[in-house]
Amino acid sequence: MSNMSHEPLASHAGLVQSVPLGDVAGRFSKAATAYERHNRVQRLTAEALLDWDDCPHSGKLLDIGAGPGTAFATLGPQSVTALDIASGMLKQLKGNFPDYQVVCGNAEQLPFGDDSFDAVYSNLALQWCGDIPAALAEIFRVMRPGGSARLAIVARGSLPELQTLGLRVKVFAAEHKLEQALAQHPWQSLHTQSRTFQCHFANLRELLYSIKGVGASVGADKNSGAGLKGKGFWHTLNGQAEVLRTDKGMPLTYRIVMVQARK
Repeated sequence: MSNMSHEPLASHAGLVQSVPLGDVAGRFSKAATAYERHNRVQRLTAEALLDWDDCPHSGKLLDIGAGPGTAFATLGPQSVTALDIASGMLKQLKGNFPDYQVVCGNAEQLPFGDDSFDAVYSNLALQWCGDIPAALAEIFRVMRPGGSARLAIVARGSLPELQTLGLRVKVFAAEHKLEQALAQHPWQSLHTQSRTFQCHFANLRELLYSIKGVGASVGADKNSGAGLKGKGFWHTLNGQAEVLRTDKGMPLTYRIVMVQARK
């Protein structure tokens, strides 16, 4: 298992986040058994990634931040190596996909040699890295020349509804910073697009569990003087959330940078 330092790594392109990796791994491990009941936006972005049919997809595939696993039958890889920082997720994945090789490790320090994989896939995982450019450099390193990458990364501008409700959310990397970090490498081809994905929920509790139930975190703003468990706070928050409701339900919006690259 790779080093899981509690200190932020050196800054690249202003994308360093200081979330301790051990904390991230613990949260996601605890969420492993419930993940597939709450991963709505993850299913949408996975479908979008897998629909890209102009990337080569045979050979050895690496799934970074694999969670409980993704079915790659439409891509037809010879083998799948699933890497995740959370051992609980990998245990769940092995039950779902017993043929996959599982590796517990950090995307910023991939435990693989140069030119090891023909394809790299990562769906809504890289935004949790302390140093996203380091993770992108590792992806480039372990890909074979001619290999392809399909990535989906949560970007700044996501979850505006939570900010409207006064809830604390992670500050994600700006889209242009992600694009700058990707452009540091001599890809044969590189295509990025920023897309908006929106999910709708029956109530506020269901909305919040779409975040907490997959291992992420949400809390009251530090200036609110209240926690999410207080009855008074919940009553007020539910009333505010009803203002956001549309005919489809309570919305939750994500800005996602979709990446298609060939080395």
